[in-house]
Amino acid sequence: MHFDLLSVGNPYGIIEAILKIHEECAINSCVVLTNVAHYLTATQIEELTQLVSQTNQALLLIEFTEIGNQEAYGNSEFYYIDNDFVDWHQ
Repeated sequence: MHFDLLSVGNPYGIIEAILKIHEECAINSCVVLTNVAHYLTATQIEELTQLVSQTNQALLLIEFTEIGNQEAYGNSEFYYIDNDFVDWHQ
């Protein structure tokens, strides 16, 4: 796989390419990404949610964050697991 130079500096573009490759190649595995909130804006996270819905792909985002940051994932299921491994599903 090769990313052009414009995509390398664009984290959203890379994630979009990964999801579209999965769609085009009918790859049924779940894409798992960590800490994308460090690289994407709230608008891009919303666009990512829409892209996942449109392409019918499975995406798991693992974020090392605090429970108060769940607003960034408005249209997603948000599970918070604290330091004691207690699940605070909301």
